[in-house]
Amino acid sequence: MASDEFRVTNELVFKQRVRHGLCGLPLADDTPVNSAYHSTLDTRHSTLARGFTLIEVVLVAIVLAILLTATVPRFQQAAQRLHTEQTAVDLMQLLRYAHELTVAQGEAIAWVWDSDTRQARLARVADVGRQWLTEPQARSRAIDDEISIEGTQDVDAVTFFPDGTSEPATLHVASGRNAYTLTVDAATSQVALSAGPAP
Repeated sequence: MASDEFRVTNELVFKQRVRHGLCGLPLADDTPVNSAYHSTLDTRHSTLARGFTLIEVVLVAIVLAILLTATVPRFQQAAQRLHTEQTAVDLMQLLRYAHELTVAQGEAIAWVWDSDTRQARLARVADVGRQWLTEPQARSRAIDDEISIEGTQDVDAVTFFPDGTSEPATLHVASGRNAYTLTVDAATSQVALSAGPAP
């Protein structure tokens, strides 16, 4: 009789624990099998097997949308900065090439900015005027309208001389908040590139 009362009491305690969620641990091998415990496990397994609820999917979609909204403008700014920087580097390399070509050939070469085609080109400086160089490395690629190229005192050409000197020049390459400055030293014809506007 006492063992029946003990069994009924244990079943009541177990049902209360199941009802309050306190029976999440698996039973040991020597524990008697209880149908209430197994029905609780079956319910939990069927919930997991079902997948995500609509609310969970909507919440994940909202979080992803917020993250994308925050990161896409930063990617666009980085792309614009890199594009502006690459343009400044291309123009710097063309200026350096003009200096090297001048010293190697012993004749004056001009770096010319053509605002109509938005290209920088190299030309030989002769008594009759400029003779455009036709080789592919003697011109820059066409530069997008979003990038502004401006020289101090409306400089649109820089001439390099065979003795290693050149005309002084400062060029500004800018797009939005991204700005780079190209400086040509008259005494040495050295071209320097710095981030930001000229001081």
